Amino acid sequence: MKQVDDFFNDLTEPNKSFLLALKHIVQQHIPQLQLSIKYGLPFFTINGRLFCYFWTHKKFNHQPYISFMDGHRMQHPALLQEKRVRAKIFLMDPLADIPLTTVKQLLNEAIAFYKL
Repeated sequence: MKQVDDFFNDLTEPNKSFLLALKHIVQQHIPQLQLSIKYGLPFFTINGRLFCYFWTHKKFNHQPYISFMDGHRMQHPALLQEKRVRAKIFLMDPLADIPLTTVKQLLNEAIAFYKL
């Protein structure tokens, strides 16, 4: 977990607090997820499969986002595909409240593609 802690500790505010809160929400909503650092980013996995990760979007003023690895199968209108083949992202404003209802909807839609 030290790598995960280091990742979050190296972030600057407001993204640090925002992504730490988002991490807590994801872990509470789907306790089966495992968190580790893969490709330099905090990745959640389930049953050894990549589920989602957090990062910031360089083109959108470093807004934080959650990226769903099976996003190409998801239909939620708030998701952006951009030039990604498989993943879709959900951008969020770190100065606003986390859109809890939307995040939980996305987590529920994404977890449906995994056998628990």
